[in-house]
Amino acid sequence: STGAPTPLLVGTLLLYDRDGIRCHKICGTWKFEGSPESESQNFELTRMIPSNEDSNELPKNGIFNGSFVYQYQVDVKTSKKKLKMTTVIKEENVDIIFTKAGTDNTSFYIEGKGSNQFGTFELTGTAEKKLQNDDPSLTIRMQKNYTKANNEVQMQSRISISHNLTDTSKSSQNELPPPSIHFSSGVICLRGKISWQSAGMRKIQLIQGVWSTGLDNILMDPDNVNGICHEFEYQQRSGFEYDGSTPLSGRYTGWFRMKSDNDKVTEIHENYIFLNFEKNRDGFYNVDGKGGNEFGQYTISGTLSADNEITLFRHYCQEDKDNTESIDQ
Repeated sequence: STGAPTPLLVGTLLLYDRDGIRCHKICGTWKFEGSPESESQNFELTRMIPSNEDSNELPKNGIFNGSFVYQYQVDVKTSKKKLKMTTVIKEENVDIIFTKAGTDNTSFYIEGKGSNQFGTFELTGTAEKKLQNDDPSLTIRMQKNYTKANNEVQMQSRISISHNLTDTSKSSQNELPPPSIHFSSGVICLRGKISWQSAGMRKIQLIQGVWSTGLDNILMDPDNVNGICHEFEYQQRSGFEYDGSTPLSGRYTGWFRMKSDNDKVTEIHENYIFLNFEKNRDGFYNVDGKGGNEFGQYTISGTLSADNEITLFRHYCQEDKDNTESIDQ
């Protein structure tokens, strides 16, 4: 044992079969077990279903990939203030095995193993079928015990600002990373298209689309008939001759629109957005970055697809003042 707090994961194992995607998905929330200060945070693990497999069979052993939201508190040595930081931790090749706990195929034991930037871990727990209206999904409850910790990055609820807060997980130089995770709901999402405009010999790269409080809202109402989405735009002017063949990393400026309590539409300007495009193993691009506006600082994750559709997720950092002031996302 590493002495680290034990994460407890509670959620649902379900079948996802739409938009051409067939997978088994475990999604829910996690928190540090036995810690009254620990807040529930989202997690998701996905197993893609082979074309020759009966997708309705649950549970099914296999390799899951996914991520979890990780919030931690930072002590700022030069100030009495504390910061709540939020980031997304990726997990790949999580091997999960389900074993029958009885003879009625309704209860199962869970054993698994995997790794992330914090170290190598084992999963133990239970899965119980819900048995409601022929619903094949199961209720999942798992403990994550780290068996080998990464000494450079420790999983804990409070760290010093002098520690390295960046993601230290890296693929080997010869292996491209998998596509970044898409969060189906609960995370601010911006979706649009990348285009280019000429400005003499230079190019302006534009990102234009809509945003909402979750990707599910955008998919539900892509034309914004119900008014639950709002417009946004980012742009970068290249300082050199540029053919537009690859996306430009670097600083962007932009704005997004939102409704106030009196239904008045206001435009929020953002002048310090940094986006980095990195090729992934599917032949397209992952996007990561950071930015800030009047609501606070945030990090960015997402993807750019072959048809120049960009999907970004905005993860706000929360400044925790003496009265535990929070930011409304």
